Amino acid sequence: MINQYKNKKTLILRIWNHTLESVLSFFYFSQNKPKSYRFKKYFSTEDLEKIESAVSKSEILHKGEIKVILESSLPIFKIIKGLTTKQRAEELFSQKRVWDTEENTGI
Repeated sequence: MINQYKNKKTLILRIWNHTLESVLSFFYFSQNKPKSYRFKKYFSTEDLEKIESAVSKSEILHKGEIKVILESSLPIFKIIKGLTTKQRAEELFSQKRVWDTEENTGI
């Protein structure tokens, strides 16, 4: 069994939540993730604007280039495989080539 889950109920609940998100997101014919059901549940348009503004302001103070990746659901096979939050972040940052910036200062 996957180490990060204390019991089967927690794992089943997580799989159910991600399955529900996948089904509900299917009805959005846009690749615009902020329109997905779970994404809107946690982040308003105002929240996203605040995040973008905070990142832009902070980048003025240092050489780092900050990338924020928000994901509303995981593929179920990754949950069953036991992928940790840190591992998923590393995977997404690699896919998005976060560190491939002009001065290699991606954060």
